Amino acid sequence: MLLSEAITMTLRRTGLNTTNTSNKNQARLYLNAAANRIVGRARWWFLYKTDTITTTASTRTYTLAADVMTPHSFVDETNGNLLPLKSWDYLAAVDPDRDETGDVDTVTIEGIDSSGLTTVALYPKHSTASETIRYHYYAYIPDWAISNDSDNLDQYMPQILQPALYFAAAELYCQEKGDSEASSENRGEYESIIDIGLNQNLRMFGNRKFRRMGDEVDSAGGFDFYVTEGSLSA
Repeated sequence: MLLSEAITMTLRRTGLNTTNTSNKNQARLYLNAAANRIVGRARWWFLYKTDTITTTASTRTYTLAADVMTPHSFVDETNGNLLPLKSWDYLAAVDPDRDETGDVDTVTIEGIDSSGLTTVALYPKHSTASETIRYHYYAYIPDWAISNDSDNLDQYMPQILQPALYFAAAELYCQEKGDSEASSENRGEYESIIDIGLNQNLRMFGNRKFRRMGDEVDSAGGFDFYVTEGSLSA
């Protein structure tokens, strides 16, 4: 589905003219609100992403991907090292003037830049260029503008969840127009799609099962304890 098609579906469900520019702009705003609502509903599998930083010699601060909500972990892929996240206080203690160079062993979250993008500091600064830092993160969906109308929504969320966008947007639009009955109907359709997505979210771990460890004699792993013969004495 294209974003333009989601806009059309929203307007059709509210009984509004689908070619009117003002209606389309308002529908797009509601679709943005719907996307944020869906993102905040669960820890969705499709929002876990990976990207890389390519180092520049003696550069300390780098900007992460535009859709980063929460960085998860960092690895110096070139040198094969896991990079722990440390605090500002740690960085101030080990390198107060921030001039040390070498192979990176620590990452610190700096905050956001003037464009609202997440920035990180590497310690020490890389002494060589073109090395790869790979990071995992949890993403969000940036707001759509008119320039995104031709975007395929598959790049933002899976097809099974896409109808929730226009159902939620139509719900909000109907509220604006004072049609509480239609708003409730769209809310019900939205919830049914979300339930489908939540079930899929649970299946993304494959055949793993989560349960409390029981008393099974043949259980493996967990907190089992066995007395080794000859290890006890009276």
